[in-house]
Amino acid sequence: MKIARFLVTLCAVLHVAMGNKLAASYDLDEMTDEPLIGNYPSDESCVLDRDSESGCLCRHYLKEKFITCYDPDTCKRFPRIRFPTFTIRISTTAIKTLKANDLLNNTQLTMFKIEGNDQFSRIEPGAFNGMSKLVNLSITHNRNLVSLEKGAFDGLTNLHTIRLNKNGFLNLKTFTVSLNANSLPKLTHLIITQMPFANVNRDDFEDLVNTTITSLNLFTCRISYIHPESLTPFRNLKTLGLGENNLNTSNVIDVLKVIVQNKIPLDYLSLFNLGFKELPRNLLEVIGKTNITHLTLTKNKFEIIEQFPKMPKITRLDLNEVLALNIVPNAFEFLPNLKNLYLSRNLFSEVPKGARLAQLKNLDISVLKYNGYSPSYFSLYDKAFVNMTNLSVMNLSGNNIRKLSKNVFIGLSNLTIMSLKNSYVFFIENSTFVPLRNLIYLDLSDNRFATRYFEKYLFTGLDKLEVLRLGHCSIGNLQLPQDIFENLRSLKHLGLENNDIKSLPSEIFAPLVNLEMLDLSNNNFNSWDFQLFPKNNKITEFYVSNNKIKNITKSMILDFNKLQMIELSKNPFGCYCSDLAALNEVIEQNKRVAGLLKQNHLNCSFPQEYANLTILEYLEHVNNTEQCVNVLVNNDYVLFIIMGCFLVMFVIIVMYLLRNYFYKCYIGCHKSRDFNKNNVHFEYDAFVSYSNEDHAFVDKLVKTLENNYPHYRLCVYQRDFQIGTLIMESISSSIQKSKKMLLIVSDAYIKSEWCLWEVQAAQKHYLQQNSLVIVKLGDVSKEKLNASLSLLMKTRIYLEWDYKDKKKESVFFRKLRDFLSEPVSIFTIDRNLQI
Repeated sequence: MKIARFLVTLCAVLHVAMGNKLAASYDLDEMTDEPLIGNYPSDESCVLDRDSESGCLCRHYLKEKFITCYDPDTCKRFPRIRFPTFTIRISTTAIKTLKANDLLNNTQLTMFKIEGNDQFSRIEPGAFNGMSKLVNLSITHNRNLVSLEKGAFDGLTNLHTIRLNKNGFLNLKTFTVSLNANSLPKLTHLIITQMPFANVNRDDFEDLVNTTITSLNLFTCRISYIHPESLTPFRNLKTLGLGENNLNTSNVIDVLKVIVQNKIPLDYLSLFNLGFKELPRNLLEVIGKTNITHLTLTKNKFEIIEQFPKMPKITRLDLNEVLALNIVPNAFEFLPNLKNLYLSRNLFSEVPKGARLAQLKNLDISVLKYNGYSPSYFSLYDKAFVNMTNLSVMNLSGNNIRKLSKNVFIGLSNLTIMSLKNSYVFFIENSTFVPLRNLIYLDLSDNRFATRYFEKYLFTGLDKLEVLRLGHCSIGNLQLPQDIFENLRSLKHLGLENNDIKSLPSEIFAPLVNLEMLDLSNNNFNSWDFQLFPKNNKITEFYVSNNKIKNITKSMILDFNKLQMIELSKNPFGCYCSDLAALNEVIEQNKRVAGLLKQNHLNCSFPQEYANLTILEYLEHVNNTEQCVNVLVNNDYVLFIIMGCFLVMFVIIVMYLLRNYFYKCYIGCHKSRDFNKNNVHFEYDAFVSYSNEDHAFVDKLVKTLENNYPHYRLCVYQRDFQIGTLIMESISSSIQKSKKMLLIVSDAYIKSEWCLWEVQAAQKHYLQQNSLVIVKLGDVSKEKLNASLSLLMKTRIYLEWDYKDKKKESVFFRKLRDFLSEPVSIFTIDRNLQI
């Protein structure tokens, strides 16, 4: 028995070694940064350290490369930073001055924060010399910082955002001299809020001549007067925020007239919470003569929204939280190009007739519930939307709707996204969704459905629906009609989380032949002894965390074998001999499923003596101690496993050699890179999914890959999406035209719903062909990752952009070019072997 076990172990080791060799041929290892000073323990995620020289107590978040330093008693000078980081926060210290050499060893910083330091009073000229990588600077809540001198920001050649909120400045002139274009040649966003300025004088911004600023925010500054010519230095200004000040309409009118006279390209104006009790018609008439397309009047007080004057260029109007009870029928008659209307957090009892505009594409009448607030009854009358054939997105979340009749959505033939989340809906009539023949996304979560009313024809008409969210709906035992999903043939994502589901009926998901993701997390069901996905051949993601799964059955393993990602954490797994047979078979015969289980770090919940082991560690333990022998294996089975394992090794070696041979033939014989294995022509080498906040990096990426040999063509939405088309249609079309996909993952990316939708839309398409690669851009807050992206980053090797090392930059682009040059073929090696 010991010899047999040794041979099995040897076989497994050789198999892993061969996998590592194959993975190494792709050389897509994560790039890491070396520490600036000294070494740090790689097994620690956070280190608390007292800097003896400065007296500062610093908390180092090593994985996030974020450092925060504090101590109001002893921290009197800038601390010595011993760890590599992209973000430093100096808060609640006794530091008085940021001196010229303080940041000398931190030139790799991209974000710097000086916040809440009561004694901080000066930034010496030259303090930021060499800080060319800094893009975000926050200097806020420092009450003794009453001025900034010229040259204070010299060296910040790539800074694009600066926040100067709630410092000790008494007027603008005391610090605007430091914001000149010579010091800040790429500054685009200037945020100055919570200051007691009272007035904006004519010469307050005179030092900003030739500035590149496009966005100016002056919220909550107690401003009662702005000199009409004070904003003329902002020749590129597109966004102006004047909310929560004490301005009168005549003063704002004078400012806008000067902006128009000087041809300043302003297109977004926020008049948030300026105390308007009725529509300021004279001001709106002036706005109607400008180039402003986006107007925000949020948190003013308009009980009845009266008719707006002629405003032909307005395309987006924000009237959120204005406490409106109604809208007159002709309120927006003179806004012919209004496409986006936001009316959330108001007091409507129905969709007002004045908001039922034929030209609208986006309508938001949602209500947020807080402090136990429950909205009054909200009526959805039959055929209320009959003329709204252009509407694409509608949000009715939070209203007290209760019932949906079969005639309520007539007219919404082009609606693609609808949210009815948390709307007290308990009854939906059969065929209600028939008019929504182009609906792609439907959110019905947080409603308490009476499932006895669920019938076969409930979802009839939703032939194109791809996402259905039914989380928190009190569905209970999922005792729905077996054919409830019969009409959802296009469905890709189904959410049934938090429903107290106690059992899983067989065949209920069988009609969902295109299903890719199923979320059954936070329910109460146990293991299942039948296949959930016998006909769901496209399923790749499955979330069943926080249920009552105690063991893994053979049927479950057959389901798992189809997956790329699975989340099984927080289940009370039992580690007993009776549960080991199926698991042992997985370990010995199905390395991919074993890998999925290993990634989940599943712990034994009982018996108590094994509570600190994962189930795979427990299996190894009982093998090594020869426990449960009769349950696990016999000698013939062991020999069969050994023979099979060596056969698999032989096939892998042959496939590896053949792969290299055919790959070389492919490269030598085919100069064109844009054909896949079905000889289908691709318009792009790769589709780039990214947040608009990361456009600077994407611009560099595009220039490097498109302008240098070999030339690649990338699909980026700012350049390549056709104007006038729906965003979802453009994304789907571009994915089909692109051979591969690059995910530019950053903190901004994971906050963007559209970016995360792109991940969901493309995941199956690219993962099947191993044609997706992740580029990690700067620090990414892992706790903010959604489940899909978190598991994707765990199971795929990603490239990391190095901000400070030019040598690594060339390595980065070489590896990226290697990835783009790989053919999409059956010889592509599964990169999961690199984990």
